[in-house]
Amino acid sequence: MFTRKLALQYGSAIGVLVVSLAAPPALAEVVADTPSATSLDEVIVTARRREENLQDVPAAVTAVSGQGLQDRQIYNASDLQVVIPSLSVGGANSVFSRNSANYSIRGIGQGLFGGGSVTSYFAEAPFGPTGPSMPFFDIGSVQVLKGPQGTLFGRATAGGAVLIGPNAPTADDFYGSVNGKFGNLDRSDLNLVLNVPIIEDALAFRLALNRTHRKGYVENTITGQHMDGDDSRSLRASLLFKPADWFKNTLFYNYYDFDSTTAARVTIGANLGLANLNRNAAAFTAVCGQAVQFGFSADVATCQAQRVQILADIRAALVTEVENSRRGGDNLRRMTTGTAYPNREYINRHDLVNTTEITLPSVGAFEFGVKNIFSFQQARNLVAGNYSATPFDLNASAFGTSSQSQWINGQLVGDTGKFNKTFTNEFQINGSVYDNALIWIAGYYYQNQPVSEGLRGSTNLNRTFGGVGTPNLGPISATPMALAGHNRETAYFGQFTADLGRVGLEGLKFTAGYRKTHTEVTNVSAAAVVSYPSGLVTPGAVSRSITKGSGPGYTFALDWKVNDDLLVYATRRRGYKPGGLNTIQGAAAVPGFVPQYESESVIDTEIGAKLDFFLGAARGRLNVAAYKDDYSNIQRGVNAITPAGQNIAFTANVAAATIKGFEAEGFLMFDRVSLIGTYSYTDAEYTKWTGSDPLGAAPAGTNIDLSNNPFANTPKHKLSVTAQYDVPMQEEYGALKGSVTASWQSRSWLSDQAQRYIEVYSNNPTVILAEGSMKDTVSEPGFLVMSARLDWTGVFGRENVDAGLFVKNLTDKTYAFAGALALQSLGVAQKLYAEPRTFGVELTYRFGAR
Repeated sequence: MFTRKLALQYGSAIGVLVVSLAAPPALAEVVADTPSATSLDEVIVTARRREENLQDVPAAVTAVSGQGLQDRQIYNASDLQVVIPSLSVGGANSVFSRNSANYSIRGIGQGLFGGGSVTSYFAEAPFGPTGPSMPFFDIGSVQVLKGPQGTLFGRATAGGAVLIGPNAPTADDFYGSVNGKFGNLDRSDLNLVLNVPIIEDALAFRLALNRTHRKGYVENTITGQHMDGDDSRSLRASLLFKPADWFKNTLFYNYYDFDSTTAARVTIGANLGLANLNRNAAAFTAVCGQAVQFGFSADVATCQAQRVQILADIRAALVTEVENSRRGGDNLRRMTTGTAYPNREYINRHDLVNTTEITLPSVGAFEFGVKNIFSFQQARNLVAGNYSATPFDLNASAFGTSSQSQWINGQLVGDTGKFNKTFTNEFQINGSVYDNALIWIAGYYYQNQPVSEGLRGSTNLNRTFGGVGTPNLGPISATPMALAGHNRETAYFGQFTADLGRVGLEGLKFTAGYRKTHTEVTNVSAAAVVSYPSGLVTPGAVSRSITKGSGPGYTFALDWKVNDDLLVYATRRRGYKPGGLNTIQGAAAVPGFVPQYESESVIDTEIGAKLDFFLGAARGRLNVAAYKDDYSNIQRGVNAITPAGQNIAFTANVAAATIKGFEAEGFLMFDRVSLIGTYSYTDAEYTKWTGSDPLGAAPAGTNIDLSNNPFANTPKHKLSVTAQYDVPMQEEYGALKGSVTASWQSRSWLSDQAQRYIEVYSNNPTVILAEGSMKDTVSEPGFLVMSARLDWTGVFGRENVDAGLFVKNLTDKTYAFAGALALQSLGVAQKLYAEPRTFGVELTYRFGAR
């Protein structure tokens, strides 16, 4: 529940808005006298699984059209955070892959290797883990639904949902376009769209192709690679079949292939006093005995001296890296790695989404329809890189949901493995009564992810501290070898909206919905055993595990359409995210490790208002929302080193929290000038977090209070402004417009344990830092980023030719979008920096009817 103070603040603000703007005579006169050219188009969204005006939805939703994506230079999931209030993209898993696209909405997102709390949907079907990494091409709209969506959008939407709507075929006209962007960093993005009607108004085919290439912007001074590159190929084919008004079937097929350099970590801190970095010869007596036994070393003393020297070399390299980073500037665009891992990332995925919609015959005042959404996805991926930012493998990993890697002759041999497959099907029955006096939907959802067998290698082959803990100086497997299993989910749901105006309560509507989800996760695996002297990973003892769970989600909303231009509402929702299994071997002795973790939930209260208005000759819109979330049994990722030297991460239920916030977004449209603005305030605080010390500094076996730690990837303030100007120009020369977007955010913490890092390491004489303080090491101070575009439509009167100039990160600001903090386990703190200034030209040629 809201505190009394918050309720008074937010309620008073919205109350004043209602009283002052509820259709006074002056406003009505302005509306009547205003030319229709300044009126606002309806923005159609599907936040309640039906098409309706954004301004009629009693919840906070941000929608960006396909044209808006281009105007504001939103080319991928990461770019969305520039213009969406309360949305952050990056965070924990981005330290391994820029393609992780970890969404966080209102502070609720994804922890390290934990399941996501914000799910992205493509053509109404949930995307798999690598799906959001696809570039935005031939997209009709992107909708961001804020707050729990646990009634109509399933289990993993406790924080919200991102709905990506591709352009579907149209059966009326033949048309298409060719588009290219060319710029610095060898950038070349190519797009082709082709729409072909096969049978007029009944059957159509659409093809969209994308080729994206950008050279990496962080130089690897050892291998010569340019890290953080972008090189992908995408294809989308779609088919529309509509033989009658009452039947429609739409089929989408996606292909995505990514092959480029891995994310670049730049070392900004080191813990030179870490015990594992200072092991003496005696610590290697046992492993060196094995090394001699298997023929890797001539004698124990030589082996011990070799390993002590490797650790000394790593410490010296860390000092060098931190000193380079301390100089700033271009030094933050350089790094070093070893050469045993290729520093490459591979993704290959195929998606199929088929939607069938049937309008059934009306029965008196009752109207019915059915809808079925089937999806099949298969994906495989491998990320293989040295993440230590030193010439030695302080932390090198080859991992992926399907990967199967081996260590052969001192080199990693990676394999993307078999495809991981996901099947989903959602069946809906929907209808209305008495001309929308009651609108309802009910349905059943099924999802299954069978486990792909993987006996050719390890899904996480991890080499730490130069391999000094193994006989052959090689890696060990952090995960067992999969044999069988599944991740299965079923759910039934229903929701209705009743128009209370039919019983005398004019403008009032009530919405209620409920969803019950059941999950089952099973795993059959074999221990991944490294065999010596070959060093190959082979299957060992077989183990079985299973976890089941269930939980509810609900929605209650009351909204009042005060007049045609103003809606006020209050919403109460519950979001549910199921538990799962930690399939990690050798972790039983790690403090706090649990083989299973439980579900988490969010109970959300939101009040808001949506207003369309006139300001003189200008037309405007302002949508505001205030909310409070009670977040319980929170799943968080824990990073640790096992006694065998494995660098692992597991998920545990560790805390409870309260999140309060406010959001505002709106725009003003003048004759030639348009202004778009967004703002969000997010106050996230843990109310309970007592557990073992994640940094291992407290006495063994004791629990400490960790509730003073911040929420990672959750800036308290975010603000964006876009200004667009239509340049006066004679019509025969085309149309010219320019736009500038400025986005600012306050400090963002890079870890959920940031305050604990400050407490433990701020005055530690063995810790060296590139930045001024531990606070700046474990966070990114606030920053402002700007971008600009100039678009010329219909160049010299040629209606089918457009040209444009663009620049992103106009001021060439250096800022981090994620961090990898492991001073307690690997002795290193790192940041991942965003793209420098990029600029270029865009050309478009359109053909056919449009």
